[in-house]
Amino acid sequence: MNTGIKRYLDFESVTILKGLAILIIVVHNFCIHLPFTPEENEFTFHISGNTALYNQIISPDRYLLLDILAYFGHYFVALFVFISGYGLVRKYEQKEKNIGLFEFIKAHYIKLAILLLPTLLVFFIVMSAIDAGYFQSNILELGLMALFVDNLYFGGGHILGPWWFFSMIMQLYVVYRLFAYKRSLKPIILLTILCLLLQIITIPGIGHNYRLPFIRQNFPGYILPFLLGIIFARNGYLPTAKIAAISTILFLLSCLNVYTWLLSFAFFPIIIIPLVKPLRKFPAVAKILRWLGMMSAYIFVIHPVIREIFLSSPTSIWAGMPYIILTIYTLLSLAAALPVKRITIIIKNRITKQ
Repeated sequence: MNTGIKRYLDFESVTILKGLAILIIVVHNFCIHLPFTPEENEFTFHISGNTALYNQIISPDRYLLLDILAYFGHYFVALFVFISGYGLVRKYEQKEKNIGLFEFIKAHYIKLAILLLPTLLVFFIVMSAIDAGYFQSNILELGLMALFVDNLYFGGGHILGPWWFFSMIMQLYVVYRLFAYKRSLKPIILLTILCLLLQIITIPGIGHNYRLPFIRQNFPGYILPFLLGIIFARNGYLPTAKIAAISTILFLLSCLNVYTWLLSFAFFPIIIIPLVKPLRKFPAVAKILRWLGMMSAYIFVIHPVIREIFLSSPTSIWAGMPYIILTIYTLLSLAAALPVKRITIIIKNRITKQ
């Protein structure tokens, strides 16, 4: 893999990738609720989703773009996870001083807590005021989410769907510190193999159990792109356009089978990374993506709230003119991220001063 010349993603490239990822994720998380879009294969595998997408492609209508975003959009979560693994190596393994396990976990817990908890608490309080039974039904989930262990609770619901990501990424942070930080790759590679085997043995009877979605919402489901990010960062490797083309073919083929589907989450980041170079050649596009990338964390935490507002209205309203509603929802999500950023920075500054 390492040809002697090490190449790394610089800060701008990573920011552009984050911007692209968050834009697609926001749009995707709305598209999956449209009644005409195919079922995604994120936490489990639905052959019916493949069939529906295939039928849409051979007989396209004006909603084809929405169908593609609904089906493939979740793979940009794998890109975020890749970036996380990549960033951890670049941040921590260049320093001579070691960071202890408790210090590491504390730093990353505080980072995620400052981001999620203000929005989570406000949403919980408002919903409890609106619905008399909401507090009692969701107080346990609130506590689990505040500790970022909600995905480990089999009956968890994450209060708002996309927030499942916080528990999973916190787990991956711990996995990095225990199995990869300033170690050889062998422990985390072995762990990744065990995670894949765990998913493989869970696949039989996939249509009748909830074990695979439970596993995939936790670190085993996304450890493969995470490992890939670690490997690329340590070796100073960036995929070429040729490798990306090959990965595209492998990615599409892997989506067709329930077992090879598990590998599709590793192929996808390899496809997207080389796009940074051409994107940077368009100043206006690069500028927008850079801004989105800098705002990505705040957009991610608030967009489920904005989505909930739209989904609470009658389906006939937002499904009848999806492109218009999707545009409004996306713009509102971006706008709402601005006060979230401001509040997050204020809280962070106060904590760091203590």
